[in-house]
Amino acid sequence: MADDNQKILTAIIKNREKILYEGTAKAISAIDERGVFDILPQHSNFISIIKQHIIVHKMDGSQEEFPCREGVLRVESNVVRIYVDILLPLSTKL
Repeated sequence: MADDNQKILTAIIKNREKILYEGTAKAISAIDERGVFDILPQHSNFISIIKQHIIVHKMDGSQEEFPCREGVLRVESNVVRIYVDILLPLSTKL
């Protein structure tokens, strides 16, 4: 029987100024040069350049969307770390 911790993701979304989201998730959806993709629990280690937005599918069934122009997404051991708009000037608004 699988450990319950292996059925969830830990998600951390940051920009240069602050942490935008830190918590658990059932899945993360994003867009890269190939199109829309999802990160689910037990996903293999993965790095991608993302654009447009990130959707966090929360444990309670709700979703939270984070717009971005560009970002780096990294998955390792059920932890998804996303750094968005880190190369944009701080005064740039989306």
